[in-house]
Amino acid sequence: MTGDDFDQHEIHSITASACNLVLSHDPFSVLKFKEKGCEAHMINFEKNDFKNITKQKEIDVLFFGHLTSDRTQFLEYISKEGISVKNVGHQAHVEGLPQDDLIDLISKSKIVLNFSKSRTTSVLNYVSESIYRFYYQFKGRISLSGMIGTACVSEYSPGQEIIFKDDELKTFFTKEECALILKKLLGNKQLLEQYTKKFTTRVCELWDNKKSFESIYNAIEKSNHRKIELIKFPYWYLRIAAKQIMLRNIKLSNLIRTISQLNIIFSIIRNSSLLTKFLIISESIINIFWYGLVLSFKSRKIYEKK
Repeated sequence: MTGDDFDQHEIHSITASACNLVLSHDPFSVLKFKEKGCEAHMINFEKNDFKNITKQKEIDVLFFGHLTSDRTQFLEYISKEGISVKNVGHQAHVEGLPQDDLIDLISKSKIVLNFSKSRTTSVLNYVSESIYRFYYQFKGRISLSGMIGTACVSEYSPGQEIIFKDDELKTFFTKEECALILKKLLGNKQLLEQYTKKFTTRVCELWDNKKSFESIYNAIEKSNHRKIELIKFPYWYLRIAAKQIMLRNIKLSNLIRTISQLNIIFSIIRNSSLLTKFLIISESIINIFWYGLVLSFKSRKIYEKK
C-alpha cells in the first residue's frame, strides 16, 4: 500500500514483485504499477462519511496545506486580481489546523484551491536525481473537498486527468489561468452551483467505499494472482534493504542481536556478484557501529535532559 509514490516508485515497484496486490491513492501510480504487470487498484485514504455538510458559504476561496514559495506566489497573484482568498496554510514541519476546524472551513467555502506540485526544491529518485524541480501529484484535498460538498479548482496532475472530465474538475497550470477560472465561477452563481454539483457527484461516485472496495475484495479472493518476475535486484535497492534491516533494532547495548541480522542480509544478496556482496556487507558493518553510536548518544542526551 503506497501513498505519494512519485519519488519512490522504483523502490515500490521492486517490492511489489513479492506482493499479490498493490493499492495506491493515485490513479496514475496505479497505471504505472499495471504497466509493469502488477495487480494494482486505487484506494481512498480520506475519511468519507461527511455526506455533503450543508453550511452557509461565507468564504469565496479557501487554501489549506503547506505553504511553499510557489504556492505563495499563486495566492498573492490571485489576491491582487481581486479574488477573496482565505489562507490557512502552514510552513513545513508545522502542524496544520485540527481536523474539525478544517472541515468546518471547507464546508463554509465556495471553492477549495488545490496545488499539486511536489514541495521539494528538486525531485530525488534513482532515475532522475536532481534533474526535475517538481512532479505534479494527485492530492487528497480534491476528494476531501468533494465529500464535504465544496467545489475544487486544481493545479494539473495526470492522476486527476485520468478520472475527471474538464467540466467535473477545473484545472490550471499558471496563476493567470487559475485567476480566470476562479473569476468565472465566482462571478456566476448558477455556473458555480452547476459545477459544484458535477464535481461533488463525481467525487462521491469515485470514493464510494462499497464500489471501490468491491474490486479490491475480488482481487484478494483470486486464486491466480498476477506477479512480475524481476531479472535482478539492482545494487541501490539491495543497499536500501540492507540499511533498513540494520536500522530496525540497532543498539550498541544489544550488539549481538544487531550483528545476527547480517544473516538476513546474506540471504538477500546470496545471488549477487562478489563485489556487490563485499560492498554491502562492508557498508552494513560500518552502519552497525556508526548508527549504533549516533543513536546511543541521542538516547543519552534525552536521558540527561529528563
